Amino acid sequence: MKRRKSRRTPRADGLATRKRILRAATSMFSASGYEATSLRQIAGAAEIDLATLKYHYGDKPTLFGEVYSRGHAAFVAHFQPLLASMHTLQTRADVRDHIRQLVQVMHSFVEDHLHFVRMVLYRILEDSSDIIGLEEELQGTAAAMLEEAFQSMCERGLTKPIDARAWITFLTTSFSIFHATCRVKPSWVGEPVPTTPEGRQRSEDFFCNLLESVLLPASG
Repeated sequence: MKRRKSRRTPRADGLATRKRILRAATSMFSASGYEATSLRQIAGAAEIDLATLKYHYGDKPTLFGEVYSRGHAAFVAHFQPLLASMHTLQTRADVRDHIRQLVQVMHSFVEDHLHFVRMVLYRILEDSSDIIGLEEELQGTAAAMLEEAFQSMCERGLTKPIDARAWITFLTTSFSIFHATCRVKPSWVGEPVPTTPEGRQRSEDFFCNLLESVLLPASG
C-alpha cells in the first residue's frame, strides 16, 4: 500500500511564508536601512510576490514594526532581570558589580542581535519623518524601563543625580556605534578589538570605567 504524502495545511504554509518574510525583512532593513528598502525588494528576497507580502503584513511600516518588536522582545529579555534587581542594591560595591554585569549584557546583546542594532542605528541616521507607531511605543517602553532602574539608585543615594534620559540615550547609542565602528574600522580602535576575547575585556573595562565615573559619587 502506498503511503499518502503529507500535506501542509494552509495555516502551516502561511506561517512558513511569514517567517520567510520576516527573515528577509530583518536582513534587508539591517543591511540597507528602512528608507532604502522597498517591499518589492523584500518580497523578492523572500521568493514571493508583492501581493502575498502585502496580504500578510499590509505595508512597510507594519512590517518594520513587526521586525522591530522582535528585537525589542530580545532586548527586554536580556536586560529586564538585571534592571529589576537594581532596586535591591544597597552599597557602592553592589553598584559596581551591577555596572559590570550591565556592560557584559550589553556586549552579549550586540553580539547576538547585530541585525537589530544596525536597524536601529540606520533609523537614527536616516532622520526619517515616517513615524512608525509600534516602534515609537516600544522605544518609549524601553527608555522608561531603563530610566526607572537608574532613577531608583539615584533616589537611594547610590549614584549621583543625573539626567537619566540623556544618560540612557548617550549610553545606548555610543555603545552601539562604538561596536559598529570596531567591525567596520578596527584600525580606529586599535588592538585588540572587541570581536576578540581580549578585546571584549578591554571594551568592558573601558565602559565600566565610563559608567562608574558618571554614576558613582566621589568616595569619602
